[in-house]
Amino acid sequence: MREGSNLLNLPPSGDPIGVFSPPSPLPDRPPPPFDPGTEARLNTLRPDTQALARRHLQNARDLGLDPRIRDLGGARTRAGQIRAGRQTAIAARPGNSPHEYGAGYDITLLDETGRPVSAGNYYGRLQYEALQQEGLDLGLQLGPPGDYGHFELPQWRQLPGLSPYSGPQL
Repeated sequence: MREGSNLLNLPPSGDPIGVFSPPSPLPDRPPPPFDPGTEARLNTLRPDTQALARRHLQNARDLGLDPRIRDLGGARTRAGQIRAGRQTAIAARPGNSPHEYGAGYDITLLDETGRPVSAGNYYGRLQYEALQQEGLDLGLQLGPPGDYGHFELPQWRQLPGLSPYSGPQL
């Protein structure tokens, strides 16, 4: 080898052309989509609610959780709200739920086998508490006691352009 040369034929002064510079950061890319059911239910929400819900779901993923929006977890028609009331005592009376206006959503966490995580045991409660903290950090309001996966926009009744959801019930 000649004096002053090296294997990469770089001048002895170092790296003038940036060959060994750290790569520039990748441009921001949207996160990968969620499962088809969650995506469909996200699309039933008001745009402001949907944006927060997407961020909330991604933050939960980043924590290692498997969040989903499942049956009746997005916007609800009046009939959907009545159906939800038959399935759980926690559901609001028809006409009084943010789900009916696309301003609320329910997240179900799944375990590694694909089954819903129960908030009734210690480990499940910890997961839902982390999910709730993420929601609070985004400025969302939590559901009533015992409804660990419910999130809604604060003061949703005063939102501009509020109208009942009339799309397909998912």
